[in-house]
Amino acid sequence: MPHDMFRPWGADGSPKAVLRRSLPRLSGRDRETAESLLASRSLSPKQTALAASLTDRAKAPPAPTTDGLGPIVAILTAAGARLKWPVIRFAAGDIKFRLSLTGPQSRDPGSVSVTSDEKSFRDRAYFGRINPLGTFEPGHKHAQAAAEIGAALVAFAAAPAAQARMYGQRFGRCCFCGLELTDGRSVDAGYGPICADKFGLAW
Repeated sequence: MPHDMFRPWGADGSPKAVLRRSLPRLSGRDRETAESLLASRSLSPKQTALAASLTDRAKAPPAPTTDGLGPIVAILTAAGARLKWPVIRFAAGDIKFRLSLTGPQSRDPGSVSVTSDEKSFRDRAYFGRINPLGTFEPGHKHAQAAAEIGAALVAFAAAPAAQARMYGQRFGRCCFCGLELTDGRSVDAGYGPICADKFGLAW
């Protein structure tokens, strides 16, 4: 095992030294992870690989962010007072995804997690998060999908009821509860009266 892996972070050329120089170009979770690694007395092989990955990310151009998504955070937060796990299902072209609030014990409490819409949590791809200030921060994977999703999020934040209607009429299911729409009025609205009440939308 290379001795460099266990040099103190101040040593020139060591993984910690390189990571420390990269720290100003990192943000969000990457910065938090980097700071945690730098606080370690030494790095394990796995941590060294992670430090190298973070250094590579710092060299890459920053991922674009999307602002103005506060209405989505507000809708889910308000629904969270009445539902244990409020969810909004949506689509960007052929990409189906879901928006869900992060809990108080999560790494990013008060944020909205953006993932694919598989039923099993383990099968869901992570596309990014909407922070409490209403900015979409794309994940490092699925960059092309995240860009399409960002545009769809902007459209939803600008007109939630209209976008929910479009989703419901396209897929025949409510974007909030996921149930099939059968009542004519619900089909026309794109969601049912119960979800309208819980998510604060007109019906």
